[in-house]
Amino acid sequence: MGLHRSARETTGAEEDAAIQPSYLGLARRLRHSEHTTLGLWPVPASATCDGVPRLLANALAAIGATVGLVASRDGWCQDVSRGRVLVSSLAESVDLITPVWPDNSNPVGAIEQTLTAIRGRYAWVLLDLTGCESPQVHELAFVPGVAIVILVAQGKISEFGLAKLCRQFPAERLMGAVLMESLPTEVIV
Repeated sequence: MGLHRSARETTGAEEDAAIQPSYLGLARRLRHSEHTTLGLWPVPASATCDGVPRLLANALAAIGATVGLVASRDGWCQDVSRGRVLVSSLAESVDLITPVWPDNSNPVGAIEQTLTAIRGRYAWVLLDLTGCESPQVHELAFVPGVAIVILVAQGKISEFGLAKLCRQFPAERLMGAVLMESLPTEVIV
């Protein structure tokens, strides 16, 4: 999904402009999905989503959707005096949603609480599942309305390993896999 450009010396705006058409294509494909809450899970666990959620959120907004982007677990707030969910604007029609979860226990509970709090506010909700372990993502796949997109770090998992991983999810809850490091041309199931 064309994100790691650290080898090149480009500005964020140049990078966004260069890969935006690929994200718009992916957004158009996702628009026809019955699932509007997507968990974006980088594989292997040491990988990160980097700019994928933000760029995909911007692409969905560009085709007319309101998007809530749930921050990755390391960005969650622990101060319960601030409410249950923090919302800030990232771009036009894109909000950053930060769960408030004081004990850092099972993130699935925090995500369920967050989805309940924002229900109906967004056409699309993207969940950055960076830092979540496999059992947590499998549990999240059973939350009503949530589908999983596996973001595969190029060269870090074999095709056999990816196929084995995909079979662990209910077919109706797995949107597929997207290869990072290259531009997103299609979602692979």
